[in-house]
Amino acid sequence: LLSRRNQITPHVPLSAIYRDLLARAPTMDGDWGLKAPDQGFRYVDQWISRHAMGRKLVVVTLRQYAVDVERNSRIADWVAFLKNLDQSLYLPVIIPDTDHALEGQPDFSGIAVFNEAAWNIGLRTALYERAYINMFVNSGPASLCILNPRTCYLLFKIMVPGIHLASEQTLREMGFEPNTQPPIVTPRQRWIWEDDQQHIIEREFAAMVARLE
Repeated sequence: LLSRRNQITPHVPLSAIYRDLLARAPTMDGDWGLKAPDQGFRYVDQWISRHAMGRKLVVVTLRQYAVDVERNSRIADWVAFLKNLDQSLYLPVIIPDTDHALEGQPDFSGIAVFNEAAWNIGLRTALYERAYINMFVNSGPASLCILNPRTCYLLFKIMVPGIHLASEQTLREMGFEPNTQPPIVTPRQRWIWEDDQQHIIEREFAAMVARLE
């Protein structure tokens, strides 16, 4: 799953990885970071061929965790955004939080749900690389796009008042400067330092589509 140039081990804190990458960003080329495995692409491409019918994948990864719930995705706003997409052009896809992947979620009716990606990092990474646009709030799975220059993503709700892991202090310790775009961000990636409200989601999606097209 990892490129030969950046072998990440469980013994290295993610904060140290980010600090190192941000320090080396001016000298890095495009061949760095995470890469999806070939087998992951095979499975994901099979899924896409059955569901997309030529449409572009818009993949939303939800945070629905019982810890620091203030960081969670605004489910109603995300569902409304996805249901308002032109489904002749886009295939809206949800990856639920792993904590909720086995639960029925009737609010997602009419939206493709890729439960398997919640359980398998190879599938998840391959889906992120194949997606037209990925969308997150600040959460663990977002790292698979932040650390992968081959992905297109939008990251929302980066800071959350009163939550240590989403605080300005923690972000600065990791090497990130609030209200800026990190130097590892590509033209197909953007950090949005605002909450995941529907009108903000729609605004940033339209802006990214304009850049891509």
